[in-house]
Amino acid sequence: MTIVSTRYDVAIIGGGINGASAAQHLSSAGYRVFLAEKDDFAEGATARSSRLLHCGLRHLANGASPGDLLKHPVRLFQSLKTVREDMAARDELVESIPGRLKPMTFCLPIYKQDIYRPWNMDIAFGLLRLASPGGVALDYRRFRPNADDMPSLARHLRNGDQLAGMVTFREYIFDWPERIALDALADARRKGAELRNYTKVIRLERENNGWQLTLQDKSRVSASIVLNLSGAWIDEVSASAGSNAVAKCQPISGIHIALKLPIEFEGHGVFAFNRLAEPLYCLPWRDHHYVGLTRRPYSADPTNIAATDDEIDWLLSETNHCFPNLDLKRDDVLYSWAGVNPLTADPAEPLGSREIKIHDHAPDGLPDFSR
Repeated sequence: MTIVSTRYDVAIIGGGINGASAAQHLSSAGYRVFLAEKDDFAEGATARSSRLLHCGLRHLANGASPGDLLKHPVRLFQSLKTVREDMAARDELVESIPGRLKPMTFCLPIYKQDIYRPWNMDIAFGLLRLASPGGVALDYRRFRPNADDMPSLARHLRNGDQLAGMVTFREYIFDWPERIALDALADARRKGAELRNYTKVIRLERENNGWQLTLQDKSRVSASIVLNLSGAWIDEVSASAGSNAVAKCQPISGIHIALKLPIEFEGHGVFAFNRLAEPLYCLPWRDHHYVGLTRRPYSADPTNIAATDDEIDWLLSETNHCFPNLDLKRDDVLYSWAGVNPLTADPAEPLGSREIKIHDHAPDGLPDFSR
């Protein structure tokens, strides 16, 4: 039996938010697009994220001291570039799909012993505003310690006598991030893209003028260019194409726990630092909050990842460290979820780099193959 191969301009492997967005934009530009997702659309990192639309502050207040940033101008330049991209994305999403986002007041307590001072936040938010001077409002405010109009949730914070102040700003939560990906995929299909879920690519072979993909049902498609956007499976897919390049992805596992918090937290989120000096997010969603996240290198199969008892206990302990008056117990955890964040591998950063990179595999012997 002869199997006829269908020809496309671009083949995309991975149906999460990145693959969906690529399919939407390429189809809109007139390219013939094929997308294959081995499970359900948006089932991986897209569905297991923090749901937070970041304004870019985390790239300026990432746990490193302001002086350390100034000592590394290249890293500072990259952070500012990423901030500008984050603010542009924030403006576009809030203005184009307001029904998919929920606004909240994000609170950031500042302690006397922290590496950041209140005036550092003034500078950081000044830079954020400069990155998008006419964009969606940040509603930035800075409160002095014991200010009468400080958000009432402050009474639950640790070491109230050590507070140097608090800043608040407007941020947004994706109500259902999976919906964003499905909307993009639906638009791509309307523009002519061929989309298949539960379709694993089992082999990639180089053709004279492109690539041939063999699918799990033994059917084949051909494309001039392959975009490997398969998240935590990126290196596995690249290996199936014959790449023996150094791993480009550093999978990092993380969990969240859902809690019912007092009324003072309604409509408010908190950006604090745990005892490892890493961000801890407490975010409102529907009638409860969820807290995250943990960050650990991950090497097992991401498909069936779940939160372990040790991870839940650790995150609960860190939540109580930040909000000791809540006195949370294990029974207060409504549910948990886990996911794998496919960060960029970087020898200098054991937990991966948040820098977004596109890797062209031509130097690895795989022309017209990117991830």
